Amino acid sequence: MQLENSGRSEDAIRESQILLAEATDDNEKASLLGGMHVSYCKLGRLKEARQTLGQLKQLHISDLEVLLNAEFCEPTLLMQEGRYGEGLSAFAAMLDRHSEAFKDDRFRYLYEDIQRRRALVLFGLSRFTEALPILKEAISFSFDNVADEQQVHFALGVCHEDANDTQAAKQEFIRVVGFGLKNDVAEQALYRLAILHYKGGALAQARQQLEMILRDFPSQNPAVPRKQVYEGLSQTCHYLGDKANAKLYMDLAKGA
Repeated sequence: MQLENSGRSEDAIRESQILLAEATDDNEKASLLGGMHVSYCKLGRLKEARQTLGQLKQLHISDLEVLLNAEFCEPTLLMQEGRYGEGLSAFAAMLDRHSEAFKDDRFRYLYEDIQRRRALVLFGLSRFTEALPILKEAISFSFDNVADEQQVHFALGVCHEDANDTQAAKQEFIRVVGFGLKNDVAEQALYRLAILHYKGGALAQARQQLEMILRDFPSQNPAVPRKQVYEGLSQTCHYLGDKANAKLYMDLAKGA
């Protein structure tokens, strides 16, 4: 586990294989195989991850935590293989099968991981209505990585926007930017926030958000195409009566 957590997945697999050859207890074997499965998935070695999963399924696991972590492997692998519908179904079945166990605080970490994955996959598939209630729950979860928390708030904002809850969407996009991470998610949140302000007639705020994108995200590969940003600024400046900047940004849009 220390090797895996330090990014040395290949070494973690080798150590696990050595320990696995010596293990006699199925629970211990399952823990080792589960760790190997995680390492193979991180390395993108999905064929070996699938083989390891096959070995896991042959074991008689009596320890509940080991069993839950072992069952967790298949849905995550299905999703990594691009079989999203099957992965979602497998996670839903797991939550139903172990509903009582997931009420135990000992397994809270696993429940939260499952719900985050379900929500973000549903969001990625544009199944916003299904993702919305899970994302509302997920913002209360604990996060090891602030970028993961930021992503959940962004997804929730998009789902609120899809549900025509403009005020809630704005609040989430503001939270996304408030994390202070100058990444693609923050850039997209600023653009969506600008569009919502524009549609609501808050033109000065829309202009401010768009200008923040140009100022804070001088990327060669922007998350929001610069043509869209320039066109938005041109229209906003036009309605604000700033004809000089409206022309400037339209010329930039044509050259973008």
